[in-house]
Amino acid sequence: MIRYITIVITVISLFSLSVYAEKSKGLEGLVVDAKSLRPIPNVICKLYGASDKMLGYFLTGTKGEYHIKAYPEAKRVTYAHMGYKTFSISYEEALTNHRVKLYTEVQNIAQVTVDVPPIRATKDTIRYNVGSFVEKKDRTIGDVLKKLPGIEVSKNGTVKYQGEAISRFYIEGKDLLGGAYNQATNSLPVDAVAQVQIMEHHQHKRALEGTVPPRQAALNVTIKKGHKMRMFGELKGGVGMPWTSWDNSVFLMRVNPKHQALITGKMNNTGKDLSGETSNRLDYSNLSTFDMLPEDLYGELGVRQIPLPASRYLDNNSYSVGVNELFSFSKQTTLRANASYYGDRTDQSMSMYQRYGVDNPVTVQSLQQGLYKTDRVVPQLQFEHNGDNLYIEDKMKASFSWQRQDYRVVQNGNQRRQENRQSPNYMDNTMDMTLRKDNLLLSMRMLLRYYDGESQMDVLGSSSSKQKMSPWIHQVADRNYWVAKGNVGIGSLNGKREFKVGIDYLMKQDHLTPIGDYDLVGDPLGKTVSGNQTKSEYSVGMNPSYKWRFKEGYVHFEVPFEVEKLGWETRKETKDHYYLSYHPKVYFNYEYLDLWEFRLDTSYDSDASHDFVVTQTPFFKDYRTLYRNQLDMDQWFDRVSRFKAGGSIRYKDLATMFFASLSGTYYKNWSHQYHDYRYSSQLTEILPTWGSNKSEFIYVSGLIDKTLYGAGLTLKLKGDYNNYLSLFSQNGTLFYNRSQIVTGTFTTIFKKIKWFSANYKLVGNYMWQKYDGVVTDPLRSYTHRMDLYLYPTKSVTFSVAGDYTDREVAKDRFEDFFFMDAEVKWSPSKRYDLSFVMSNLFDQDQYEVGTESGMNYSYTRLPLRERVLMLKMAFRL
Repeated sequence: MIRYITIVITVISLFSLSVYAEKSKGLEGLVVDAKSLRPIPNVICKLYGASDKMLGYFLTGTKGEYHIKAYPEAKRVTYAHMGYKTFSISYEEALTNHRVKLYTEVQNIAQVTVDVPPIRATKDTIRYNVGSFVEKKDRTIGDVLKKLPGIEVSKNGTVKYQGEAISRFYIEGKDLLGGAYNQATNSLPVDAVAQVQIMEHHQHKRALEGTVPPRQAALNVTIKKGHKMRMFGELKGGVGMPWTSWDNSVFLMRVNPKHQALITGKMNNTGKDLSGETSNRLDYSNLSTFDMLPEDLYGELGVRQIPLPASRYLDNNSYSVGVNELFSFSKQTTLRANASYYGDRTDQSMSMYQRYGVDNPVTVQSLQQGLYKTDRVVPQLQFEHNGDNLYIEDKMKASFSWQRQDYRVVQNGNQRRQENRQSPNYMDNTMDMTLRKDNLLLSMRMLLRYYDGESQMDVLGSSSSKQKMSPWIHQVADRNYWVAKGNVGIGSLNGKREFKVGIDYLMKQDHLTPIGDYDLVGDPLGKTVSGNQTKSEYSVGMNPSYKWRFKEGYVHFEVPFEVEKLGWETRKETKDHYYLSYHPKVYFNYEYLDLWEFRLDTSYDSDASHDFVVTQTPFFKDYRTLYRNQLDMDQWFDRVSRFKAGGSIRYKDLATMFFASLSGTYYKNWSHQYHDYRYSSQLTEILPTWGSNKSEFIYVSGLIDKTLYGAGLTLKLKGDYNNYLSLFSQNGTLFYNRSQIVTGTFTTIFKKIKWFSANYKLVGNYMWQKYDGVVTDPLRSYTHRMDLYLYPTKSVTFSVAGDYTDREVAKDRFEDFFFMDAEVKWSPSKRYDLSFVMSNLFDQDQYEVGTESGMNYSYTRLPLRERVLMLKMAFRL
């Protein structure tokens, strides 16, 4: 059935293509210089109706051409460009006048103040003048990015443009940081930045210019002339009460055409989470060389999904260091070296109440005290040659991690102590090459990786909180795997048509050796359990694709298929299964008048299930969760089918600074495996089970972003809807649960008055479940945040921030929380400033949150950080 749906969507896409390919009737023509008759690019052409209401606009292209949608109510058209007299003409005349001449305007420069427009566009590049959006309170470029029309910054630091993550983050056109661009957004002083540029449909490889462009945009930051060719940066330090509080950082950067260098260092014990400072984001343009790292065998206890900034509750000592250098040997060839370190020591306590089921519920009450230690070092080296006909990238990367968790738990009156030690390490090399010779394309991508990880978990236990604990569980697991995967392809360019066929290959072996010693009263595992297993994956396939470009967009078809061999080997037996997998895809993209963009995509996948069975050997994921495989080896193999359909509508009007987008995605999965959960007061068992399983996911997101530049007002409205259908199996009950979440966010920024600015944000959240005909009452929450800034003098800034949350932790039981922070900053010069920071002024001491999942309920109470008073100093180079 899904295959027919895919075919129907394909036919609809082709029909839409034929309709959209017809050029819209409207105004079109050429704008030229009246004297030289040379075309004038970037002329603003505006269409007005009655009462001078603007109906539409367009910027002329590089050849001076323009095309404006027809409006029956239109009355006149204007053509404006700096240095030329604005030309106005009636709409009736414009329909027949296809060659507009602009005359230069001579002005006395001494009497003219030239204002740089806040936003302007050239081809597919949108340029934001940072000075038009910056405020006195803004310190880093990340502070300004959050306010730019069409741009949003998510909680984890990912930068998005019109709802989609950017593909690259450039500094002066160079990719210095790769995916770890948080180092720049959270540290680069805004005073050093001249422009932020969004390059829509950015094609990084010069050898592929002129082909179908990527869907994602890239972001480029340009540096002011006064900060180039010299070292600049900022040093910050802070100490406070309690006197053990500290918060320090260093940022150093040098930018010139031949060399870029960026060094960051941060350390604090004030609750700031630094884990994202040096983490890399997924490169969506290289998914053929992406391979998911194995997840940890042992689960991590502690705080999860708390809707509260980490700075409110983390009791931490965190450190991060990033060293980045890029050498340009020519305009096309660079060598990049990156090294990062992240270290964290967190002490966290919490209390939890969990209820499993409704009619005969199992309840678990626990108190947890945990110490988490993490050290991670990630070095990288990348060579890149980005020529007009040849692209070569080779990147070597390694990651060395040491993790330790020590938990003390009192659960239903029983005492446990769990210690985890893990050291996941890997090294990999990725290579990407594209060769273009006239209309012929050759490409090759490859990933080689070796992973080696050791895990150990020890649990001590007693049947009473007063008794001495004795050894309970001892588990050790060694895991190593290697993978080689890639693609070799050849393509042909024929005008606006592209055809490519590639050979995909994968070779992978995953070896796991778990050993466990147990001393559990009445436990069926026995004293010692050990196992030795190897999972192997081999596949080879073809990936034919066809792309058809037209003036306003493109349509793209892919029909990949492959033969897979999936094998399992244990001490007792060996099994191999073969699969024919296929993954047809269709993409459609259409742009209308540089204002609208429409996207449709659909895909269907049918391939082998790779990661459902973790191990044949029973093992504990934590002190109370036992994983026990009961499937026959033949049932370890399964075919999984997935269907996806999605689309989006995006609108942007640079003249009025209005951006809007609406996107939706539908997923459906089918398989024959699921997990059966067995809950008791002391133990949770996870049992892989054979049986029909399906899941559905619907996601809809909308965004409206309007900047009233003259009024100094920015408005952002975002709405998200999540609908997830999944199979639940627990304590002998099998049912499907549909979880639904609606989230709305409204943000406004006001900065019209020189001595005052304000930000306000409202977040509303509704969550409810449906299972076995039962619809639960929604759990609601509302969060208000207000930031007020006063500038009584040029050198003094006073700010106060308030957070108020009204959260429903159970039916009709609301808990409210109010936080207030304040800061006074004195900047006697551009070189340094002093500030006095006060956080959690009302000394809120705990936070509560309740969540539902199917017929289960979880309640968490979390202690918060105490009031902190801190004196800070910043010095700029």
